[in-house]
Amino acid sequence: MQTLKSDIRNRILSAAKEQFMQRGYLKTSMREIADAVDVGVGNLYNYFENKDELFCVILRPAGTSWSQRSRYYAYMFRRVSQVCCR
Repeated sequence: MQTLKSDIRNRILSAAKEQFMQRGYLKTSMREIADAVDVGVGNLYNYFENKDELFCVILRPAGTSWSQRSRYYAYMFRRVSQVCCR
């Protein structure tokens, strides 16, 4: 059975978010994300231009109000800062 593109994209986003939160942006590679999703690293680039774009999509939750979004950004910034700045 073929996997839907939206399912793969959502799996990529979920795995990337987990990797960024655990390892930090700088220590996370596209290969690690691809391995977590069980797709080829080249396939990630069919969905996202680069790691920067992937990270920005994660930080931009859809359908939220500005106040919800700002709280989310603050939370993600704290989490990434904790991991990146150890």
